[in-house]
Amino acid sequence: MIFSGKGDGEKQAKEMDVLFLGALPLNIETIALADKGKPIIIEKPEADISIAMMKIIGRIQNIFTD
Repeated sequence: MIFSGKGDGEKQAKEMDVLFLGALPLNIETIALADKGKPIIIEKPEADISIAMMKIIGRIQNIFTD
């Protein structure tokens, strides 16, 4: 779900009593690379969205390893 304001996703998660894993910044380059079949997380690991994705992946891993 895309939220319009900063913190809206976290607020919605609290209201729904579900775990908030993180937010992803919107990035036009992500779309361009995806159209070419290239994930941004591999092509540009230093991009803000790639870093955010890795943090979310880490949180998911922690859920299943705890």
